[in-house]
Amino acid sequence: MPTPLSETEIASATTSLTRLLDTLDTVLFGQRELIELVVIGVLVLACNEKR
Repeated sequence: MPTPLSETEIASATTSLTRLLDTLDTVLFGQRELIELVVIGVLVLACNEKR
């Protein structure tokens, strides 16, 4: 069973995801639905790598 993230890990992940969202918003010209799909894909890939 995976261990829960610490508050520090959550804060770091939040900062990284916020930066990613802001960058994608600029590159993809505010196409929010597409941006959300890209981020979901990145998170799924990251979770699968940890297994």
